[in-house]
Amino acid sequence: MKKVIINPIIDVPYASYFIIGLQSVFGRKNVSFAKSSQLKLFIKQKKVLNISFLVIDSSTSETLKVSIDHGDFNTILDKSTYEWANIYGKVNTNWKLTPKEQFPKLICLATNFGIRGLSCLESIYYSIRNYFAFRPKEIKGHFAKYYKQNNKLWIDGYPLSNSEKGYIFSANTLWYSDKYNRLNETTNKIRADFMETCLSMSDICFEGGFIPSQLGNENYKHLHLKKSLSQSAYIDKLKKSIFAFNTPAVWNCHGWKLGEYLCMGKAIISTPLSNDLPAPLIHGEMIHIVNNQQELIEAIQLLNENDAYRMKLEKNARNYYEKFVSPEASIRLLGID
Repeated sequence: MKKVIINPIIDVPYASYFIIGLQSVFGRKNVSFAKSSQLKLFIKQKKVLNISFLVIDSSTSETLKVSIDHGDFNTILDKSTYEWANIYGKVNTNWKLTPKEQFPKLICLATNFGIRGLSCLESIYYSIRNYFAFRPKEIKGHFAKYYKQNNKLWIDGYPLSNSEKGYIFSANTLWYSDKYNRLNETTNKIRADFMETCLSMSDICFEGGFIPSQLGNENYKHLHLKKSLSQSAYIDKLKKSIFAFNTPAVWNCHGWKLGEYLCMGKAIISTPLSNDLPAPLIHGEMIHIVNNQQELIEAIQLLNENDAYRMKLEKNARNYYEKFVSPEASIRLLGID
């Protein structure tokens, strides 16, 4: 029998996905958070970009040190955690920047996304329990993360696609843009161009827009959503859209949306991906890649008119999710079960 002990120093909205995966693979009763006396088994992290845990095999007394880097960056920022771990899973792996021969412990994972991993009572209990385990300096931030994950949906709350001809929905955060990330020249602009293209097409009913970031961005005001959307309302509208539009997000990461789209079995139109995945998403099979506005217009028309092609992308996207993306599949990719 194998048991899992998780370092309680985590970013809960990001880590919940992998905690659910660990519970699916090893059984809920065999997965627990470390006590304060067990923190010495883990390396201290400068920034919480990872969920780290121990897999203990009671029959052999073997212990595996595992860390999953769920950050947006496509390089390994926390080299000390990589050195500590026996196995290092990474979302947003880029083999050109972190070649396998230099990072042999690195395993490429697909994108995760924010899901609910704890009930309200569990959130209260574990926020208090884990607070006393390591006593974080940012007390308010610690409890806020547990509260934030309660606003997410459980993984089974994501329905399969049920598209309506002629209807397209897309709602995206309007990220802050500065001289370093230049998002008004990349992600924000690509999404804005997509929305404006949809609005210009007479046979398309487009709904959606930008959700202003708390960090601020004064651009694209004409595309701002007039009112906020709950997570359940967002998912319900996305379910009916004939496809989902994807583009690399902050720091060229895959973004949570890609994982959501695959989970729901959506047909996906995407600009080229920047980072690697456990297996490629093949154009024309699991995803439809576009490189310019003309290709985008043609792809929208194709998916709106060709039900067979759209349904093929939907089926293959969901199959890809089940094999490479789901919480359980993400853990099994690590080879620790």
